[in-house]
Amino acid sequence: MNQEEYALAMQELQYELDIENKRSGLDRGRAITCGTCFNGMVEITIRGQGGRQLWVCLSPQEIGEIIHQLASTIGCTSEIQPRNDFLNYRNWKK
Repeated sequence: MNQEEYALAMQELQYELDIENKRSGLDRGRAITCGTCFNGMVEITIRGQGGRQLWVCLSPQEIGEIIHQLASTIGCTSEIQPRNDFLNYRNWKK
């Protein structure tokens, strides 16, 4: 392979890398929001590039697991307690 062929091959590889980088940017999450989807469930939405969205509905137990996983990721622990007000409608074990 001479230098001209090598330069052409490298240029083609660089074009492919540029395209792949642009595509991966389209799949990156830009924002996350949480809300209720009623009956004790929580909806988490991840907004992507161009207004694309992914969402999932999770139970309170699954949200608790996510809270613990996020806390452990940054080297912390979390303690979850029920609120003592009229908004707490779940039957928590005491």
